[in-house]
Amino acid sequence: MKTPLQVMKSALRRKLFGCQQENIKLITGFTLIEVLVSVSIFTMVALAAIASVIAANDLAKKTQNIRNAFDNLNFAIESMSRNIRLGSDYRCPDGAGGGSECKDLGVSSISLTDSEDAPLAYGLSPDGKITRTKGGVTNDLTSSQVIKINRLDFLVCKTQFCAGSTPTQPRVVILIQGESLGKSSLKSKFSIQTSVSQRLLQKKI
Repeated sequence: MKTPLQVMKSALRRKLFGCQQENIKLITGFTLIEVLVSVSIFTMVALAAIASVIAANDLAKKTQNIRNAFDNLNFAIESMSRNIRLGSDYRCPDGAGGGSECKDLGVSSISLTDSEDAPLAYGLSPDGKITRTKGGVTNDLTSSQVIKINRLDFLVCKTQFCAGSTPTQPRVVILIQGESLGKSSLKSKFSIQTSVSQRLLQKKI
């Protein structure tokens, strides 16, 4: 038979060890290795997601950059095509392009008479812009902040020079090469060739 002191010790021991077991159950969780593995996996997934977002953002910027460049270039091409189509008397600077008839590529300027019987000229400036000169005033058709033209060639096709041309209807071939401006990762090069036939019917001499 236990004495009162032994009974008190047993009750105290049960109470003490019982609280410790409960506390141990409450504080159980992940080990350090499990935490490190979880953090590593989360970090790799986060980095992959960030890289995808950055790549998508760069692609969107490059697409917008190309769109701005081609919008600017289309304006220049439309202006040249319209005036060349409605104009006449196409010629190159004296001594360039095989003479005044522009029969060789490599000539970066052309002169003509527009629909108002006024002299008109298109050319390439030293800083890579397509220019238009009329009445002694030169205007830029492309912006140096958006696009840079590296090459602008004109070729006047006549029967003896280009297949498909007729003696009375000259045809101008325009070759444009350049690049959109911006960060190196956003730049895009392009090459465009188009041809414009004279609308005004000329009498055969």
